Amino acid sequence: MVAGQTTFTNGEGTITKAFKNMTSYNKHGVNVAKKWVEQRIRNEASALQFIKENTAIPVPAVSDVGEGKDGYYLTMEFFDGIPLDEIGDRCHMPSKPDHTARNCERCRQLAGVNAAKFVQGVLSPELERLRSTQTGLGGTIIPPPWITEHDRREE
Repeated sequence: MVAGQTTFTNGEGTITKAFKNMTSYNKHGVNVAKKWVEQRIRNEASALQFIKENTAIPVPAVSDVGEGKDGYYLTMEFFDGIPLDEIGDRCHMPSKPDHTARNCERCRQLAGVNAAKFVQGVLSPELERLRSTQTGLGGTIIPPPWITEHDRREE
């Protein structure tokens, strides 16, 4: 059994991320399942809302958070686009010079340049100006997965 299962479903203009909480033991007999699943989902929703309210960074609007048959879930607005790691698999400008229909290196180069410009010109400046006097979102601090999922100590 896996440590947890994340599923994504795409509805009309929304996407739902659901995470089932499962028990899973590694070869050392230590439970390595994701911990604090509900808090992680709620924390993600709080982070999206915080960024939306305090920056000009485009983030999806959260429409629902809760627990359902597929575990804890977060439903948010769906942003249509092409994942950066899929850019170039199929060229979207095949009639342009230096472009090829499949495995288009020119599309990959352009996407990388545009992503870097967005990070440097929009994301970094917006995130750098954020300030808070509170630890965690809503006062909740959740250890990162590399600690909770790979720590071999007994609970």
